[in-house]
Amino acid sequence: MPETLPDLTSVIGGWTIPPIRWGGSTTSNYNWNGSPGGNSTFSETQTLTLRASSYIYQPWYAQVSGDIGLLTGTSKQSGGDSSTSAGRSTSMTYGGNLSLFPQSRFPFQAYIQTSDSRASANAQSEQNTSLRMGARQSYRPEVGRENYSGSADRSIVTTKTLRSVVDAFQGNFSTTIADHGLSANARYSRNLGDIGGQGSNLFSLNAAHTWRADEELSVASSVTYSNNQIRLQTGGGLSMNNNQVMQATSSATWIPDEDLPLTIVGGGSFLHSNTTTETAKADLTNLNGHANASYRFSQNLTGLAGLTLTQSANSGTSQISSTQNASVSYLGNPLIFGDYSYNWGTGGGITNQVISGGAANRSISGQANHSLLRNITFSDINALTLTAGQSFSLSNNSSSGQNGVLTHTGGASWRLGLGERTLGTLSATASDSLSTGSFSSHFRSLSTQGNLQTQLGRRSALTASVNVVYSQQLATPQAPQSASPVAGETTGNGSSTLSGSGQVSYVHRSPFDIANLIYTATFQANASQTNLRLISGDPNALAWQTGNVLQQNIDYRLGRLIFRGTGSFATQNGKENASLFFTMGRELGDF
Repeated sequence: MPETLPDLTSVIGGWTIPPIRWGGSTTSNYNWNGSPGGNSTFSETQTLTLRASSYIYQPWYAQVSGDIGLLTGTSKQSGGDSSTSAGRSTSMTYGGNLSLFPQSRFPFQAYIQTSDSRASANAQSEQNTSLRMGARQSYRPEVGRENYSGSADRSIVTTKTLRSVVDAFQGNFSTTIADHGLSANARYSRNLGDIGGQGSNLFSLNAAHTWRADEELSVASSVTYSNNQIRLQTGGGLSMNNNQVMQATSSATWIPDEDLPLTIVGGGSFLHSNTTTETAKADLTNLNGHANASYRFSQNLTGLAGLTLTQSANSGTSQISSTQNASVSYLGNPLIFGDYSYNWGTGGGITNQVISGGAANRSISGQANHSLLRNITFSDINALTLTAGQSFSLSNNSSSGQNGVLTHTGGASWRLGLGERTLGTLSATASDSLSTGSFSSHFRSLSTQGNLQTQLGRRSALTASVNVVYSQQLATPQAPQSASPVAGETTGNGSSTLSGSGQVSYVHRSPFDIANLIYTATFQANASQTNLRLISGDPNALAWQTGNVLQQNIDYRLGRLIFRGTGSFATQNGKENASLFFTMGRELGDF
């Protein structure tokens, strides 16, 4: 029988005391974390939590709920030959929620909630407590399509060395009037008390308008303003960064005649950005207008023409540019030869750009591509798809000269099924891209992916996935080598990169025929080449970055008793870390 308080039907001043649903839980938690060097932390906590919910007057008038918890525990830290123990500490957590007129046009909600990290399986090495509180008010008039809402939230996280406070306020508005849609959003947040006095004040305002005059004409516009002030800790102390951005955009799409395959798109944008730091100031203003028209001559042939005008000013330097472009593309009908499908297409374009104070830049480009696809079906659950493709593009630019790119691609994808319980896919894709001209290079890549899902038994299942990527840059004579920390071996002007990751998950319900027992295990691994030895010259640097995590969970329920155990073992570049978490508890009441 569910545990409920007696139904109190007494009437006080015409008010009937409503029924109260209640519940709760009592738990004991044990948490151990170990790291290299013999450092470890062990903590044990006991918690008692009570929850209750009811309503005031009637459920449609006000609904209330709350909880209160008592937590007590100790912790012990060990490092090498020494150990320290902390005395037993006690803390209280609480929470509450109030909903006024929850089903009305003007619902109001307020909440408050506290928590203690010691009661979590993901507890950090440093204990922290948090406090969240906030309120939200919404309003929708009886007549009309307007919607209004406002909210305020506060979050406080406290540790031994930090007290971070984040306040956030937000307001929203939206409506629809005939063919027009309007929306607006304002948000302000501030962060106080972060490490070293760091903090921020962030404000943003957004407004949007849409207009669909008819099936042929639609317009979308938006305005955005933001003002962000951020204090960051640097080597010389606190540094202030202030950034203001004002942006407005508008775009219209027009189809003159539904029987005419012509689409015209035009619009403009304005951007102003101002950034101020302790030592510098930067201003950027950009004004842009564009118009494009596309015409579908046939099912296969499409033409496009466009014009763009831009004026930009950067810290006192002004520049005006004009760009005209035209292109045409043809996509051939697929050719079917038995189980083969052949696709092809071609196109070309011309671009002219004029920049104030400089010479015109003109370019002509053309491209062609074709591909072949073959589907091989072995059964309803086994099929193989093979693809091969080739593309070539050639451009002639008045500034950079002639450039060409030849690319070959190939791939295979196998959808496999082993009986009725096992399904999976295995795919591989290879590409080879050769560039000539001013930006000559030769790039190759090979990637493989696989995943498997299998039902091992009536109550157990296994899933697995793997991903391996290899890339090779054979030549980059026009550009220096990148100093990225995740590149690979470098030979002359070439480099290669190899990385891989995989995951295996296993779940077993009711192992050993024990009802309500669930066992889960997940293993993750990853590895990638680095060039830290190259860019740092450190003989102790690793040539590979590797990591793996094994996590196991056991969950068991016996009536109202709950047991849960979690163990994880992680290795990152040879450094090991392990943790164990066990909790047992009992549920109380029916809420």
